[in-house]
Amino acid sequence: MIVALGIVIGLIISIAVYFWDPPARASTFPRPDGIGGWLILPTIGCFLNPFFSIYNITTYFDHIRDGGVNLFNAEADQSEWLIYYCTSIFSESVQFVLCILLLVLLLKHRTSFPYAYIGFAVILLGSLVLDYALQSNVPSAEKTEGYDATIFSTAMKLAIWVAYMLNSQRVKATFRTHRKTPSPELPPPVTIPVN
Repeated sequence: MIVALGIVIGLIISIAVYFWDPPARASTFPRPDGIGGWLILPTIGCFLNPFFSIYNITTYFDHIRDGGVNLFNAEADQSEWLIYYCTSIFSESVQFVLCILLLVLLLKHRTSFPYAYIGFAVILLGSLVLDYALQSNVPSAEKTEGYDATIFSTAMKLAIWVAYMLNSQRVKATFRTHRKTPSPELPPPVTIPVN
């Protein structure tokens, strides 16, 4: 039920984003035929993220089974563990659907991809913080060393990729397609002669 609810919420968000067509941004970069430059790294991540989500969901279910966590267990920490696992499974289920949306927007070179990518990155950071907060609330949980450093480094990476997606000329030139009709081709960059 938790997975199904996460998928439904993810689908609602995905449909809304899919039908959103922000205007193409002007760029001095000639429109490339494919994905290149630093965009290769987010592209690899977009292809790998669905598998990470599936792996995380199955891992959470394995922990629930191995730890004997269930709704009617009266042992100490059971309610805290239940909240932690249910929230994590729900979050990963939503993220799985959003990963598929990102792939579609990426392959279609949609103008909404950079913004959707930023939104997804923010959700990942938020789920990481929530995961840490909920796990810290379980008295018997083993405290993960350096978790705050992981959150900080993730936030720094997010800031870098947000700046890249918003300011890169290659990004502006690559993602110019709307849902129904493609945007016109960009003119080649103007070369200014040097005297």
